[in-house]
Amino acid sequence: FNLAKLQLPNLHYYFLCVTRKVHSYSNSVRLGDYNLSTDPDMETMFGESISTYTQTIPVEKFIRYPTSANQSGYANDLALIKLSRPADLSSVNVRPICIPTEADYPIGNPATVSGWKRAGDAASVVQRESVHLVDNELCEQQYVRIRVELGVRESFMCVERRVKATNCGSFLSGTPLLSVRTDYDGVNRYYLQGLYAFGLSRCNHNITDVYVNVSYYGRWIKEVVELEMGVE
Repeated sequence: FNLAKLQLPNLHYYFLCVTRKVHSYSNSVRLGDYNLSTDPDMETMFGESISTYTQTIPVEKFIRYPTSANQSGYANDLALIKLSRPADLSSVNVRPICIPTEADYPIGNPATVSGWKRAGDAASVVQRESVHLVDNELCEQQYVRIRVELGVRESFMCVERRVKATNCGSFLSGTPLLSVRTDYDGVNRYYLQGLYAFGLSRCNHNITDVYVNVSYYGRWIKEVVELEMGVE
């Protein structure tokens, strides 16, 4: 694997989203939430109920990836959100993640999707599913048949579930696709491989879901953050 995480100070001011969600222009983000139906979340530790700390931070700026008039409607579906202040990373439920600037993820490579779904019995609680990467060309052919253009092949990645989903609801746009990699120093770290863009029937075991390939945009993310920070 050729992975390089972004090592920039104050990167905890920023996080990624898909641009179709930017149209709603929320003026704040909420970090550390798990169950949307409870406020605050309550966790049981050592037989006691403990309130889980969440953070609501105002948004300072949305920075969208540059687009062109003739591109596919799903192409370059990415934006950076700059927070008005850094997130508190001392909490166990708010942690940073590595951004790959270059990556070669083999077909069949395992990954995990973790986020909320649109519907289902447990839509208010974070769900996790094991998936594996599939060939982008085959994925393209699948979507061309229903007249959906995915854009530049390297800018997206497609996954299939490893087991049939127990909850057929789709994940919310922007749900992260995660993988664990062993870095050069021998430490296992979480990397953000992709962000959920769209998919077809969640109950069909053989239908692929499409994700924004974060590594394709890694250099742009680095350049934007450095520009915002005034790094020469």
